[in-house]
Amino acid sequence: MGGERVRLVSDLLALVAVLAFSLLATWFGAISLIESLSVGRASASLLMLPAWTSEAAVPIGFGLLCAQALLELVRLVCGQRRPVREVLQ
Repeated sequence: MGGERVRLVSDLLALVAVLAFSLLATWFGAISLIESLSVGRASASLLMLPAWTSEAAVPIGFGLLCAQALLELVRLVCGQRRPVREVLQ
């Protein structure tokens, strides 16, 4: 019984940490993307590709990670946890 409680608390702490980090990365990535769009920043190569195309991946990716962590957190709190996979030796 104690092992189950420890697992619940550790899963909860891990998801809160992932959620906090992904929120920060999404926020600062979005700020960088908006700045890049407003200034018209481009790559330093001869193609002069707009920088926002590559910078958009950061807020999109971390936004999706934030959504996944939030859904997993809700599942954990509601008691719909995934079963533990046993490690075979």
